Parts: sequence; structure tokens; C-alpha cells
Amino acid sequence: MGAADVENGYITVEDETGKTTNINLTYWWWSWYDTIYIDNVVNFSAWLQEREVKEIRKGAEFEWLNSLVMDYNEEQEERELEDE
Repeated sequence: MGAADVENGYITVEDETGKTTNINLTYWWWSWYDTIYIDNVVNFSAWLQEREVKEIRKGAEFEWLNSLVMDYNEEQEERELEDE
């Protein structure tokens, strides 16, 4: 067992009313963790602005963002396959 410093990072999202929410990019639960990777934040942000998305529920911010990033990545993979 050991200890280490970790830089978790976060992303700030803003809804249509101007309310901002900071969402941690890593979720920790004891020795288990999950991290959201966004390869290109600018492209992801542009993609997100074109979508109608569900409201961010208090306590479910990580899951909300993770689901959207998975959708984004899936669409990007499909687009790359079409371009081949």
C-alpha cells in the first residue's frame, strides 16, 4: 500500500441559463477510480453545443459527462470509418 499525489482535473460546463457546473474528470471510490478522457476539448465543446442534453442532476455530474463523452467518441469513430 502506498500514497501519491494525483492531479484529477475538472471541466466547467455552462447550461443555457448561464449556470456553470464544475465536473471532476476522475471519480474515486476507495481503491477504485474512473477517468474521463476528452481528446479535443474544443471539438467536444462544439459537438455538445449542438445537442439537446438532459439537465445535470446533483450528485450525478460525473455520470452525465461520461455518458456524453462516450456518445461523442462513438460518433467520432463512426465518422472516421465513413471517411475511409
